[in-house]
Amino acid sequence: MSTLEKKLDALIAREDHVQPEDVTLEYIRNQRKKNVNLKYDFSTQYGGYNHKGEKVLSPAESSALVAAGYRFLALFKRPKK
Repeated sequence: MSTLEKKLDALIAREDHVQPEDVTLEYIRNQRKKNVNLKYDFSTQYGGYNHKGEKVLSPAESSALVAAGYRFLALFKRPKK
């Protein structure tokens, strides 16, 4: 499991008050089925929209997620010759 996947699992687990190892694809599918009234924002603008009442990441959390993303992408970097 990649660093990014671990970070995402940890964030989901924290929000749902479960253990990170309990966050599986089946768990996520079940949560989506339970919450049929959720509105997903698939906007093309970076960061999406902040709908009233939705949670917003702090600057530190945002920076940590971006750093984790770059660390994940660095795993695929080709070695220099």
